[in-house]
Amino acid sequence: MKNKGILLAILISIGFSAFSQDDFSGEWYIGYQHQEEANSSQFQLKRAYITYRKEITPWLKGRITPDITIDTEGNDSGDIELRMKYLFVQFEIPDLWIFTDNNLKTGVVPRPWIDYQQDIIHYRAQGHMFLERTKVTNSTDYGINYSSNIGGKYENPDFETACPGKYANISFGIFNGGGYNKLELNTNKTFEWRTSFRPFTDFLPGLLLTYHGAYGTANSTRNNPFQYNGYHVGYEHKYFMLSAEYYKGIGNFSDSYINTLDLSSIDHEGYSFFAELRHPKSGLALWARYDAQYKAYLEPQTTFTEHRIILSTAWNFYNDNRLILSRDFFEQGYENLPSTVWEATLDIRF
Repeated sequence: MKNKGILLAILISIGFSAFSQDDFSGEWYIGYQHQEEANSSQFQLKRAYITYRKEITPWLKGRITPDITIDTEGNDSGDIELRMKYLFVQFEIPDLWIFTDNNLKTGVVPRPWIDYQQDIIHYRAQGHMFLERTKVTNSTDYGINYSSNIGGKYENPDFETACPGKYANISFGIFNGGGYNKLELNTNKTFEWRTSFRPFTDFLPGLLLTYHGAYGTANSTRNNPFQYNGYHVGYEHKYFMLSAEYYKGIGNFSDSYINTLDLSSIDHEGYSFFAELRHPKSGLALWARYDAQYKAYLEPQTTFTEHRIILSTAWNFYNDNRLILSRDFFEQGYENLPSTVWEATLDIRF
């Protein structure tokens, strides 16, 4: 059934591409990976997305994005699997005072934080963003999401910005909480938000300050809390990108952050730093990332730590296609067991 679904998606996509004047695009991540400690290696299809956007009326739009990946669990492990990453309708709302480019999405929609961070850090092909990689939250969910710019659109010929508003961009919504690939397991919903400010538009336009978070319950029948507050500072520039974030919370979206003794949610916090140097004419870039997370367990009374260091070089060619070479060093647990992965990834877009 999965292979039939994939074939159907490909045929539909070919039809869209051949006969439609609407927005059709694709992106896939193909890699080769070597795990140093296990002395193992493999070619990988890391992800593939096919996106179709349709403007139905000037105030009503739609988007569908199938997500093709490899099943890593159960009897179907190794099969190519088709899921829906985005499937929503978008209502365009008239400008109101300083709030411009307003829209309301409903269906399988982006959550406020991860999409924004992927526009700061352009290397999702290498791996997930910090809070998604640590399973605090994820990128999309069933729900409703509102977003707006403050002060009109910001345009800069030197670089693309993650914050489309001249002075700020806001996004908030109500979601099932379990993510796009899980059923809703309780009746509670999660409220999530992001507010990104451009405090010095005229003389320091690349500086962005963001407050984001979530308040609700985890996606399980235990109804444990899922709450966090996050703070981010970013600086965008033609030749470099800087990013620093810190968060603190209790529980996580899937309710896997629990004490084994009483199954209650645990406290946790972490931070992540990212820096990129770019040479636009050649398309070459160097970047590094450091992640750290700390989980507080009650029994035994201890703190579980995780650290990740990623060193990478990239070549951007022809319309943001990328070749990424990276070394990903990960250390976790009470004994700090290491994992070192060397990887080459092609991020192909059309």
